[in-house]
Amino acid sequence: ALLWRSDVEGAVLRVKREKLEPGPSEGRTLCMELPGLFAVLTYVPNSGDGLCRLEERLGQWDPKLRRYLKGLAKRKPVL
Repeated sequence: ALLWRSDVEGAVLRVKREKLEPGPSEGRTLCMELPGLFAVLTYVPNSGDGLCRLEERLGQWDPKLRRYLKGLAKRKPVL
């Protein structure tokens, strides 16, 4: 959940949903841009029973998230 007070002017600049994973309904990433930082919340896709999807997770999803966070960090701190 991501909650903020909409009555505080300038507190939240924008909230954006990011799609980092290939599946239509897997993973959820929200980015809230505040004046001094980005707050990123994410649900990491499960690696599955017996870790059958671990390679996909480590080889695809994790690097995409890392690139996304590094890109944000070039602009302001990321939480």
